[in-house]
Amino acid sequence: MTQHNMKEDMKRKCRVLIISGVIPAINRGGGCLALHRHFIEREDFEVMVTGSSLDGCSCENTIRLSHSRVAHRLRRTCLARLVSNIEFFINWCRLPTGLERAARDWNPDIIFTVPDNIHSGWASRLAVGLGVPLVTNYQDLFPLSRFINLNNRPYDWVSRWLMRRFHQLHERSELVFYTSEGMRDWFGGHANGHVLYPIGDQVTVNVPVRHDAADETVLVYAGNCYGAYGRMLLRLANRLIDSSSIKLRIYAVGNDWLDNDVKRFQDAGIYRGYIPFEKLKAELDAADAYLTVMSFEPEEKPFVQTSFTTKWLDYAPCAKPVFVWAPLYSSAATFALEHKCGVVVDVDDDKQVVNAVKATMSNPDAVCQVSEASTVVANGCLSAGAIHRRLKENLDSIAPCKFTVR
Repeated sequence: MTQHNMKEDMKRKCRVLIISGVIPAINRGGGCLALHRHFIEREDFEVMVTGSSLDGCSCENTIRLSHSRVAHRLRRTCLARLVSNIEFFINWCRLPTGLERAARDWNPDIIFTVPDNIHSGWASRLAVGLGVPLVTNYQDLFPLSRFINLNNRPYDWVSRWLMRRFHQLHERSELVFYTSEGMRDWFGGHANGHVLYPIGDQVTVNVPVRHDAADETVLVYAGNCYGAYGRMLLRLANRLIDSSSIKLRIYAVGNDWLDNDVKRFQDAGIYRGYIPFEKLKAELDAADAYLTVMSFEPEEKPFVQTSFTTKWLDYAPCAKPVFVWAPLYSSAATFALEHKCGVVVDVDDDKQVVNAVKATMSNPDAVCQVSEASTVVANGCLSAGAIHRRLKENLDSIAPCKFTVR
């Protein structure tokens, strides 16, 4: 290699091939938005994305993987769930046609995956086939998730099989990122494992402003409104629909409420649906306090122990109180109590949430204390710059060659 070529090689960026159902995208949920902020919004890497669902992907460089014609047809029948479960097994045994050739042509330095029920086996096999490091970013325990459509949900015994594969993937990976301390503890840690919180927008952190107690509190929830979360929010909305002291506002991509409930709470100004992030930021700035929830239902315990509520990244910089309605074992309650940056309501009782909001917001000292703690985490462990540096430095450290581009 000539000196000129060596210099050119040192200047190029690390090439990352992402293979997952969680892809860089702006309007596909918190996990996808985090990958967009790491890999697309910041130009520290050359990126290619491959997967079976690329709708909304914000990366221009993609390899689309498609199901067989037979499987595609069967997915429209009563056999849809059976077909999905069969494919979960097949995907650990063989790669889709043409994937390895396309990947070799692009020549990645790293295979990066957010493990899910469909793509994890492909990511593992492809990394071995190409002889490049495998990096896993555990964001959710997808085999156990209740938020997945029933036709795509693993049977219970398949879920247990997939979780064993998740543990094998953990052992085979050269680098592991965990979305929370709870996720790290679930897998038992890794020699090269790091907690990597979801990354928020690059915003200016507000300075807490002391206010006198007000007669009205605008309480904003932005996030998931399905399943157990949706049921909790529906109970709280019912309690607050006629409240003159707490004005609840729910922003969500969708919900699984009955149509009558949706209309009722839309008409009341409580349920406001989806709005683009730029508009949501304005609503967050105008709010007095924020709400995050995690399920108390026993079957959801693994999920709430390990996941991390992404909206905290958007709440904290606003320097206002965050109310955490969640069990003590949840990652949200653990984080709030450790950093003293949230008011925790650890009982499954919507009346207690209302009481906590009223008691806190009527106490200017309590509001100031929690708001100041929010700015500390926003400037510290939840800082977008710090979170991205952790990812970049660790990816660069395991790549076959070192890169100088910053």
